[in-house]
Amino acid sequence: MSQPATVPTPEKHFVGPVTPSHAVDVEAGAVTKECWVKKKPVVLILRASALLFSVISFLLMVTVSDFTNYSALCYVFAITLVVIVYTAVFVGIHGHEVRTGEVVIPSKVAVWMNFLGDQLLALMLLSAGSASAEAATALRQAYVGSGVDQVTASVAMAFITFAALETAALISTYNFSIYISKW
Repeated sequence: MSQPATVPTPEKHFVGPVTPSHAVDVEAGAVTKECWVKKKPVVLILRASALLFSVISFLLMVTVSDFTNYSALCYVFAITLVVIVYTAVFVGIHGHEVRTGEVVIPSKVAVWMNFLGDQLLALMLLSAGSASAEAATALRQAYVGSGVDQVTASVAMAFITFAALETAALISTYNFSIYISKW
């Protein structure tokens, strides 16, 4: 006598244990790695880039002798200094975590710190760059010299720093939204 045909259940298509860090490709029957957005090396590279560009912006502004006479230039100077400290701390932390695999800051705290820090500093950089761009334009019309070129280059570096930090902020926002959705 023939046996009744069994209908396969969807669970039979899954291969191996499914963990939060792995996704299952049902068609191929293989476990794949997590999305690239969650990987720390990408954020580490973006923050290291932001650190480099903010240091360049800071140094260019310091070499201008009378930048303190203009509040907008002092603003970009101060914000780049804050960004240098923030990115240096997090590059050190993420670099240590990537290199050793140890967790320095618990993930609950790190998600909040990354999200709030990246968003806040990226917006402050955009604000400082915009204010300083107006001051640099006014200086270019009134003066000619290498100091004006250094101010312009410093402002440009502030905008490039903003681009790197905002990209890191987008990744932090994605990670934050994943964290919040698990509540």
